[in-house]
Amino acid sequence: MTNMKNSVRLLGRISKEISTSQNGDNLVARTNIAVQRNFKNKDGNYDADFIPIVVFGNQAKFLDEHFSKGDIIFVEGNIRTGSYTNKDGQKVYTTDVFVDQIDFVPSSVKKDGEQKAEKKAKVDPDEDFMSISEEEASDLPW
Repeated sequence: MTNMKNSVRLLGRISKEISTSQNGDNLVARTNIAVQRNFKNKDGNYDADFIPIVVFGNQAKFLDEHFSKGDIIFVEGNIRTGSYTNKDGQKVYTTDVFVDQIDFVPSSVKKDGEQKAEKKAKVDPDEDFMSISEEEASDLPW
């Protein structure tokens, strides 16, 4: 058998507020990603799975500073299972994605549901930079 690697890639929307905590010197961020299924249900709609993710260190800081509920996100990591005993004495099983890489995904829909105008930035071959409108500049995260 070849060396198999535990690896997962997810594309979806952040479906709940990001919570952060300190674990010693390490920042930990947790949230869920809603990932659409590839098939329609009996009502003709797509269902989604809500996948819990855990992010550590600088990636956790990046997630907390640049993303919020409703944002589209792409993550890569690995699946980890575990268990604990809750306060009622019942064993609870967990499955989380421990994230190694986070990427922005361009969106044509704003968080409030308004459709963004599709505009292409004009590139001047004699210039080192693309020109963008003031409206496009206001959407930049910095």
